[in-house]
Amino acid sequence: MRRLVKFGLWGLGGLVTLLLLTIAGFLGYRTLQQHRNAKLFAIHAPAGIQESMFVEIGGAKQWVTIRGQNRSNPVLLMVDGGPGTAASVFMPSPWENNFTVVEWDQPGAGKTFGAAGGKIDSSLTIDKISKDGVELAAYLCRHLHKNKIGIYADSWGTIIGVHMIKMRPDLFYAYLGTGQIVNMQKGEALNYQHVLEKASAKGDAAAIKELTGIGQFPYRSLADFTIQRKWAATYEKGGISNSTVFSAILFDPDYSLGDVGNW
Repeated sequence: MRRLVKFGLWGLGGLVTLLLLTIAGFLGYRTLQQHRNAKLFAIHAPAGIQESMFVEIGGAKQWVTIRGQNRSNPVLLMVDGGPGTAASVFMPSPWENNFTVVEWDQPGAGKTFGAAGGKIDSSLTIDKISKDGVELAAYLCRHLHKNKIGIYADSWGTIIGVHMIKMRPDLFYAYLGTGQIVNMQKGEALNYQHVLEKASAKGDAAAIKELTGIGQFPYRSLADFTIQRKWAATYEKGGISNSTVFSAILFDPDYSLGDVGNW
């Protein structure tokens, strides 16, 4: 019995050692990848700009990333989809040659969410986020010495972007909305129908079963919504894979492991 116990302890010790070595190896690899990305993403142009910092917006610290090859280029503020998604981890942008691109972690997203202690203010509204966006736009005009900036808004961000434009049209030279939300209820109903039609055309029995199982919009739960989005993503060409998203978050030069969790 003593030999068995001793053998078991040796085995347990070996497993713990192996686990610790694996963790250490992973952390070392992550650090190397972060350093590699920091060098790869660095802007060396003499007139370029590369800044990442917290800015006091709406009475809270909000994370902002500013990148571009020439400070004299027009400024473009990215108002991301979501809510709760921070696309700053997908920098650099291919538009940095022609614009000074600004990424903003909105309230409840990314490093801004982390700075708030991982909590979301119960009073947070579309109006509040839109006012924060306007305050950020005014800050960018001062900080980057511009009279106006542009907005590129995506999905959820188009709701915020339109509100921002309506609040202070004088701050913006242009607005570009992609995945523009016009009628959320009708849009979701059409989205469900289009995905079901694609599944039927492909004879995808698994998709048809799951989609008909959740029924048409409005959905009963977040799980039903997730099922619809899963099949929508399956039939979309050029979508970002989960592995690409995870890699971008994990190896972002500005991200700690805590930031990864907050994302």
